[in-house]
Parts: sequence; C-alpha cells; structure tokens
Amino acid sequence: MLPFFKIAVGTWAWGNRLIWDYGIDFDEKDLAELVRNAISKGSRYFFTSESFSDGFGEALLGKLAEPYPNAFLATKYVPRIWRPGRKDFSAALRRSLRRLRRDTIDLYLLEAPAGLMRLQLLAECAVEGVEAGKIRNVGVASFPAREIEPFYETLARYGVPLTAVSGEFNLLNRQAERDGTIDFCKARNIPFLAESPLAMGLLTGKYIYDAPENGVRRNLTERYRQERLSLLIHLMNSIGSEYQGMDCTQVALNWVSSKGAIPIAGAKTLAQEDHNRLFSSFALSADQVSRIEEFTPG
Repeated sequence: MLPFFKIAVGTWAWGNRLIWDYGIDFDEKDLAELVRNAISKGSRYFFTSESFSDGFGEALLGKLAEPYPNAFLATKYVPRIWRPGRKDFSAALRRSLRRLRRDTIDLYLLEAPAGLMRLQLLAECAVEGVEAGKIRNVGVASFPAREIEPFYETLARYGVPLTAVSGEFNLLNRQAERDGTIDFCKARNIPFLAESPLAMGLLTGKYIYDAPENGVRRNLTERYRQERLSLLIHLMNSIGSEYQGMDCTQVALNWVSSKGAIPIAGAKTLAQEDHNRLFSSFALSADQVSRIEEFTPG
C-alpha cells in the first residue's frame, strides 16, 4: 500500500527547455530550493518519468533528492515498439534506478504495452522487479480503462498488488470520470493520481486572456481551450476568496481532491510548490463543486 499523501510534485518541466523554458524561467538552483522546502514542510512525494527530457528530468530529480532519503520517488516506464521484451524492461529499470540514484523505486508506474509486448509480459516484468527488490510499488499510468482490471488481476495472481493508477485528470479533461477509472479505483481502495491537474497552467488563470508565449506549450494547451474558460476562472477565484484568499489554482486542485483523486501538481519554484500545497487547507462544498462543473465539459 502507498503511504497516504494529499499532493505530489510533478516534474515534467524539470530540465525541459523546449516546452517549459528550463534555464530561462527557472534553473537547477530553483529546483534545489523547491525540493528542500517541500521536504522540510512534509511534502516528500515527487513524480517523474524516463521520458522527461530523455531521462534528464529523472536524473535531475535523483540528484536533487539524493540528500533526502525519505523523499518518495515515483517514475514511469514507457513501453516503446522497439523494446518488446524482458531484457528491454530490465534495462529501462536499471537506467531509471541509476538516474534516480536509488536501489529501489518507491513507485514504478507502467504505461500501457506497445508493439509486441502484452499485458501478461508487462505484469511478469513488474513482478520480477518487485521480487528483485528494485520496485517497491507497482502502478499503471494512462492505461485504457478496459485494460486496468485485467492487469490488476494478473498482478494479483502473482501476489503483487496494483497500488496506484495515474492519468490526466482536471476540470477541462474529466475522461477518468466518464470511463469509470476513478470508480474502479474507489471500489478497490487504489489511489488515483491526477496528472496535469491544472491543465498545463490554464487553470491557474495566467493565460485567461493570452495564450502561453512558448509556441510548443501554446499548441499543447489548445486541446483544453473552451469558450467559457474565463468564466470558470472568475468563478473559481470568487469561490477561493471565501477561504482566506485562496485562488483559482487552489480551487482547481481542491476540485480534483473532491473527486477522491490526488493531484500531481507541477512546480518549478519554491513559491509555486508552497502555493499549490495550500489547496488542502479548505474543502469545497457539494454546491460549489456543482457550480464549478457547470462551466466544464462533463
């Protein structure tokens, strides 16, 4: 079982210059301060992936978290069509361990199989990693809803629990509600981890009138655009003001929590991480949740 936590730090931006302007808007010094501050205040959960900046993001987290043995590090295995077998999985696991500077990964999230790899083989590889002491917890990430239960059952036959499910989930993308993923997790007491809970920054209100300056990021956020986004932001700011000056960012994260999910909120600076963490200082009422959802795609 995973230890209980309310929020985790997402690290997609760490080391990523193409989308997130690493080295321009923030750098390693900012991230070191973020890690030190987060852990000192009890937020010790960090999520990365072998795919973030071709492993550089993973290595950066490993370097910055090395002085803190109590930091909880989660990373993702991303199947590729050219990596179909056991040896490929084992090699990817070894590389992630090396970059994270750990002997064991606290949570290894597996994306859905690709190419010739099948669910059965992926499960067997994960089990072997657990038995070798290299993986502490096994989860899945961005799995098609129909494949989560078969994978859960396959792991169970080997005596290994599925301890987490992650996927994109925010006010502008509620697919995990529609397809039954969150209900599946609730029924089995499995934490659902919400990736991109702020919709790449759109729910922070920063881009309410203007799109991001970064062209790549601007193109990626287009999938979230909707006509009533500005009304949603204004409503969330109004609701947040009722809770000692909270804002739309914290309300958006609180909405995720109201659904029984744990937000993995990206942060690039100490101030952002502090700001995100305050979301848990209040709880939206059922009426407020309903009002917010009137402005979101169902």
